[in-house]
Amino acid sequence: MSRLRGRFRRNTFACLAFLPLWSLSYSLSFFYLSLYFKASGVTDGQLGFLVTAGAGASIIFSILAAPLVDRMGRRRSTLVFDLVGTALPFLLYALGGSFGFALAGTLLSNASRVMNVGYYLLMTEDSPNEERAAAFNVFNIIYLAAGLLLPLAGGFVASAGILRAERIFLVLSSTAIAISAVGRYLLSSETAVGTAIMAGRTGAVGATGDGAAGRRAVERPLMFRRLFAGYEAAFSFLARNRKAAAAAAANTLFYVYYLVGTTSSLYFTPFFAEGLGLGAPMAGTIGAVYSGGTLLAMLFLNPPAFRRFGPVRSALFGVILNAAGFLLLLFVPKGAVLPAMAALALISLGFGTLKSAIDAVLAVSFGERGAAAPGVAPSAGEAARSGVYSAVNLASSVLGMGAGALCGLLYGLVPRFIPAFSLAILVAIGVSLGAAKGKARDATMETVPGGGVPGGGP
Repeated sequence: MSRLRGRFRRNTFACLAFLPLWSLSYSLSFFYLSLYFKASGVTDGQLGFLVTAGAGASIIFSILAAPLVDRMGRRRSTLVFDLVGTALPFLLYALGGSFGFALAGTLLSNASRVMNVGYYLLMTEDSPNEERAAAFNVFNIIYLAAGLLLPLAGGFVASAGILRAERIFLVLSSTAIAISAVGRYLLSSETAVGTAIMAGRTGAVGATGDGAAGRRAVERPLMFRRLFAGYEAAFSFLARNRKAAAAAAANTLFYVYYLVGTTSSLYFTPFFAEGLGLGAPMAGTIGAVYSGGTLLAMLFLNPPAFRRFGPVRSALFGVILNAAGFLLLLFVPKGAVLPAMAALALISLGFGTLKSAIDAVLAVSFGERGAAAPGVAPSAGEAARSGVYSAVNLASSVLGMGAGALCGLLYGLVPRFIPAFSLAILVAIGVSLGAAKGKARDATMETVPGGGVPGGGP
């Protein structure tokens, strides 16, 4: 912990310090969630509906993410929406695993889209690009290391049964996540860019209205404009910066893939356990192999690869490894444990490289300079950051809705649709990353006139 404190700035350290408790709790409950739902009577078709409905809810929260994070601040929005979007849904799932509870929790859990934007900005916004890339790699290492403990949970699941064990996991996880959220809040402070944006909004309203009545009169017609001010800045920035636009496209496709072909997919564990006939007791081993391979890549492949080749080429290498694993899964015979584990190892190594690299590709696309002191205007790239992250969330949610519907329709009929679909998405990610290597005009150092929010909104 002391090494993290010495290496990273205050907010980055605060986000990473509580991540082990948060990620262990989240991974423990989420990994068995789809099996818990199925044991409670949720069908394959209903799982597909949950994915689709969740994607629909995430569209709403993604639209609201940028204005909420800019209005509430990075620090406060991260706290509120971590509690609402993660801790509270786990409590709902603990009350019951039936379709009704599963649907309610799934819809509410997408409030974490707001938390994700606030968290990433809180973790990286006050840091230089080099530290941002390092922070994402450490973030992913900590998050994936939690999966190495899943086999221990598997023994408890086998003895207690999936229903009882998962309910215990959910209650403990909800409590631990709430503790992590509050601890992170107390240890961090609002970012310089976040402070500047909030001050700009307050100042604009105060300057145009006299007293409470004046403020209300001004706020009503500007409410709609405020909602989209962050997106106006984001799309204006992306239109001038081809590299950032390609990085945003690659991130969008990656998080669609994340819903289909990783352990965060509701179909990943059932595919190995049922589609390949490995059985539910293997679920913990599958999670450990996946986490172990991913962690290996992040610890030993990523640091030298990032230094020598940079994030874009490293991400392309991750795409190739992932694609090789999913291609192998298309031909693995049912019940063949060793070939399935070999394919899983390739997928996990590829994911470990791709996840950190593709996060870094987008994180370093906005330029180095932010609002370093009160009254200093953020650069156009920094002012657009929250809007770009929200736009990526929004686009991936829309595409994820379609992806969830396809999985729900086809998984029961053709289980190998999951690796085939994942392979197709990876090809599209590779194409986008290839475009991100293109030369871009540097628009990241332009400042926002007057130090306010782009688009002139308060």
